[in-house]
Amino acid sequence: MLFQPKKTKFLKPHKVIYRGKATTCNKIAFGDYALFSCESGSVASKHLEAIRMLLAKEFVRNGRYWFRVFPQMAQTKKADGVRQGSGKGMQDFFYAPVCNGTIVVEISGVSLSKAKAILRQCGYKLPFRTGFLEKKQN
Repeated sequence: MLFQPKKTKFLKPHKVIYRGKATTCNKIAFGDYALFSCESGSVASKHLEAIRMLLAKEFVRNGRYWFRVFPQMAQTKKADGVRQGSGKGMQDFFYAPVCNGTIVVEISGVSLSKAKAILRQCGYKLPFRTGFLEKKQN
């Protein structure tokens, strides 16, 4: 099951490119450990589905995970062999634009060493560099 919105306001939106540091979704809100982006880029729904499958396999008995990004932007593509012109292509996939420092996924219920190993594997599935973040203890 790929992540995609049930309904969109615009069928074919303009391309969005975020630069700079994240101002929202840059602090841990739900879990104890997080995976954040070290670069700006975009996360497709197939990347999030690969991470979800990996986390579901790891957290069979204990542990929880939360996704902090959702792919709400549609990427269009013309069919193969179609000539130029005659409008924009149809929706190909959905993606979420991500700034530098945006938290992608949070986890809890596991030890620090296991959390680092799991989030390192999740980072391999994303198209940009990622980092590990731990919640500060008060």
